Amino acid sequence: MLNKYRQHQNFEARVMLAYQTRYPHARLWQSPTGNCYALYSVINAFKVLMKTRSIVAAKKALIRVVYGKVGQGDITGINLGRFVSIEIKTGRSIQSTDQKNFQKMIEDRGGQYLVVRDSIPIEDQI
Repeated sequence: MLNKYRQHQNFEARVMLAYQTRYPHARLWQSPTGNCYALYSVINAFKVLMKTRSIVAAKKALIRVVYGKVGQGDITGINLGRFVSIEIKTGRSIQSTDQKNFQKMIEDRGGQYLVVRDSIPIEDQI
């Protein structure tokens, strides 16, 4: 699992460098998505667990934080006023339905959405 993660991260960095080399006015940044728990709620949940010895009560004390937009590309940016979203695909991974919907939304509004695969030279895809 870690090896696939590193492969994805390394390819993502190479794509960002290649894009910004080709388009020097572009500004790109990583845009992760996911969820986690608010730190203070984890501390509170631990206190609840120690006091009540109830995992159910402790889980209720947790506050989930969601970040990013489901379907957005791994890289987000702007190039001369145009929104850019780049989805990185390594190995045999394919676009999800959420990613296809996000792509359509961006392209319908004049933005640029790229799906860059590690099996094709980067320069041919950007």
